[in-house]
Amino acid sequence: MPGIIDQSKVQRDIADIGKTVNEDTIVNPRSGLEYDSLPKVVREAKANMETATETIIASTEIKSTEFMNDLATRYLALSLKGDWQAATAYVVKDLVFVENITYICLVGHTSSSSFENDLNAGKWFIYQGATQVDLQNYLPKNAEFAPVLGSPVRFKLNPIMASFLYGISDPIHKDDELNNFRGLNNQNAWHESNIGIGGFAAGRNNPPFAYLSSAFGHDCVPYGVASMVGGAGSATGNPDDPNESTGKYGYCGFVWGKNTIGIGRISNAMGELCKAISKLSSVNGYKAIAGPALPDHPNYLPDGNEGVAARAYGYEVEAYGNFAAALGSFIKAYNGSMVIGKGNLSTGSPLMLSRRGIALGYHVAIPTIFCAQGNGIDRDGAWVGFNTDSPITRYDFRLGKSDTITHVIESTDELSAVAFETKGLLGNGQLASLHNLVITHPNSGQAYGTATYFLNGVKYLTINEDRSAQFSSGVDVGAAGLKVNGKRVVGGQLAALADLPADATTTDIINKINQILAGERAHGLRAT
Repeated sequence: MPGIIDQSKVQRDIADIGKTVNEDTIVNPRSGLEYDSLPKVVREAKANMETATETIIASTEIKSTEFMNDLATRYLALSLKGDWQAATAYVVKDLVFVENITYICLVGHTSSSSFENDLNAGKWFIYQGATQVDLQNYLPKNAEFAPVLGSPVRFKLNPIMASFLYGISDPIHKDDELNNFRGLNNQNAWHESNIGIGGFAAGRNNPPFAYLSSAFGHDCVPYGVASMVGGAGSATGNPDDPNESTGKYGYCGFVWGKNTIGIGRISNAMGELCKAISKLSSVNGYKAIAGPALPDHPNYLPDGNEGVAARAYGYEVEAYGNFAAALGSFIKAYNGSMVIGKGNLSTGSPLMLSRRGIALGYHVAIPTIFCAQGNGIDRDGAWVGFNTDSPITRYDFRLGKSDTITHVIESTDELSAVAFETKGLLGNGQLASLHNLVITHPNSGQAYGTATYFLNGVKYLTINEDRSAQFSSGVDVGAAGLKVNGKRVVGGQLAALADLPADATTTDIINKINQILAGERAHGLRAT
């Protein structure tokens, strides 16, 4: 090795001092071979050390020069221009002052009349001591890193578009079961043509397509302006009309879930396979759909064809028409109706309502309680159907075979009562009792009870537990009379009979008795 003395040669020189033939070599008397002398070894070592030193010095000088040049490039190339001036030519890395803030020029230009306009155009940026490495003009910044999950990891920053993307990007998207990517300009999710101004995306294959939109998760597309989407294979806006600019589709929409879409303006959707189709619509759950009224469905009314504020929450629930609502499972609410409950799972029939109103039902196909749409008159109320969605009277009870309507007194007081009363509105605005039935229950351990009837607030009949009826006033049975076991025992007044004279004969008496008997038989009071 250069510059290192060979110790073996030195030792031989010491052993053979005085036996040299010249200054450079020594002859070994035992072998007759020549080898380097000690002076030569030292001289060569000195020469090698001098060469190494020169090499180190030269290398140091080169590195120093490179460092100074790099330092000049990084720092000395910055040009301080003082206060910003209008109509002035500026080049990259010029520094100016605006309201005690230092800005650095990102692209050569002649300044306009307004610094704010040039700043918004991306020509200036706040200078914070950045070096040349940090000041890479105004072009987009891109980087690619080691693959994750078998796909490249990419970083895309575009100051001019104010867009930022970071995550996994595949040349061809994946897991888009609804084919939401059909509306993109390029099937490569992060292609420049798919990135809107102010777009932000993180995750995998999420192109922030619309202006000020954001996307998270994987394979999600925000077509709606100022919308946000996340999850897997979901979207805001309309993939079939991706560039609609009036805010009709997806504007300010929020969608989060799997294969879920929010097409409607300012709509939101969460869950799996959910669709918020109309303006201000909202869905949540599994296969929840909210949208405009369907013209091909019975009882369709055109004033609900926007589907404004339709709501569907639950499992396989659908709501169509303005203000329609479906809450529960296996429910379909059409034409703006509102349904709460659960369909008939045993038969696979949904709880369905097509007439406007509110319906309740559980494990049934026909609403248990249905409140129809009112006529719009305050305090007039609406028709109510029980076990029907088509009430034919104000209160329509549909009773099946052997159905029973039960009223239960659950109180255990010594004497409990319940009243079934009908009141009427008087001319003075007060309510007065027209008819009232009061049932008392003494809780004696047996089915004892008393029924008391009132008319216009006055008692007229009491029936006790022995079924004995006591009238509080006279009884007018009318022309038909009062019958017992089908036989009239009390009826209308019979025809008048003249009194017998004091000297009536036996024949007169017999005739009068027969006349009385004939009248009783004719009146039904006496059997024939």
